[in-house]
Amino acid sequence: MFDFDKLEQREQRDSAIPVEVSSVEVEEGFGIYAVSDVHTDKRENMDLLRTWPARPRDVLLLAGDVSNDLSVVRTTLELLLERFGHVFFCPGNHDLWLHPKDGCKDSVEKFWKLEGLCQELGVKTQPSYVGKVLIVPLLSWYHSSFDKEPDIQDDTLVPVEKMMSDFMLCKWPPGLTPLAGSDSIATFFDQLNDQRTAAVNQERPAAVISFSHFLPRAELLPEKRFLYFPPIAKAVGSLLLGERVKRLSPDLHVFGHTHYGWSTSLDGTRFLQACLAYPRERSDRPFSVFCKRDGLKQCPPLLVYGHPTGEFPSYDGFWSGYYQEQPKRHDLPWLYQRRDQAKVTPLVRDFVEARRGLLTHQEIDVLLQACFKKSRHPGQWPWAVGRFGNECEGLELE
Repeated sequence: MFDFDKLEQREQRDSAIPVEVSSVEVEEGFGIYAVSDVHTDKRENMDLLRTWPARPRDVLLLAGDVSNDLSVVRTTLELLLERFGHVFFCPGNHDLWLHPKDGCKDSVEKFWKLEGLCQELGVKTQPSYVGKVLIVPLLSWYHSSFDKEPDIQDDTLVPVEKMMSDFMLCKWPPGLTPLAGSDSIATFFDQLNDQRTAAVNQERPAAVISFSHFLPRAELLPEKRFLYFPPIAKAVGSLLLGERVKRLSPDLHVFGHTHYGWSTSLDGTRFLQACLAYPRERSDRPFSVFCKRDGLKQCPPLLVYGHPTGEFPSYDGFWSGYYQEQPKRHDLPWLYQRRDQAKVTPLVRDFVEARRGLLTHQEIDVLLQACFKKSRHPGQWPWAVGRFGNECEGLELE
């Protein structure tokens, strides 16, 4: 078994970053921005970051998944430090994939190398006050027991460990394993937060913003029936992280990982995902990647606090907006299974064909699902009308 009692000594030995809550000097009227999943090992994403304007008085929260190549991580962080006055970072799963140039024996050593790189560059990885706002980066990893939703029964689906690259590209020391339902890796990273956040709750500041790469709550993921690969739900979040966020009770928690723009409030905390995602995702399904504000698409990074009122801007996410109107349903079929079983009427086909250049593949799937729900669950239909307009009235699947 992994010796968790040695975590505190390991952190003190391997990381010279102080555990006290530090303060960051900022100018009056500063803003705090957020982004996740920049994946700058994709050239198009790196080029996009180079177009971001300089915001020297502002702060950026970078919620993981930069690259598994430390040289790319360095270039990315240096680029962001040129554009923002301060950068905060927590790692994602891609950041801990082993790379031939790392010289790391496992993903824990890779994590400590990332910490050392951030310390060298002046990137913040521990709680700090930014003006009167407390920023709290939270380390985390997923575990399968986070998923409480019934599994999709389909012979074409393989276990997540057979599909997801993490299980092949991450390597863990003895006692840490992602297999057999173990939460040992999630526990390892969660316990690293203990020392880092020990002084956080001593006095409540004007505002608290925490961020992580992984999901702290299952409500922040679409139902499995809407996921192209439903088993991914077992590799997205952490109950330990959820409990930590609950105890912290931040005004805002920023997360990433799933590549869905998200904005909602749960139990007094706002939850936001401002992902950059992969270029193809931005092209194929921009409606679910980007958040909107006042009906307009908002490309990351998103302003999450300040400029100049000290308020939290409001955004709309496609799936988070959907679940504000509709409950999660586990009695309906998997979208990608049902698509092959239901017959598309000529009216539906003509409607989709007329908008082929305007709708993404997933928007078409959602429309077909709504048509399916109309014929069997009429109470669900108003959402489709709100999304696609009254012109879709009369559509249904046989």
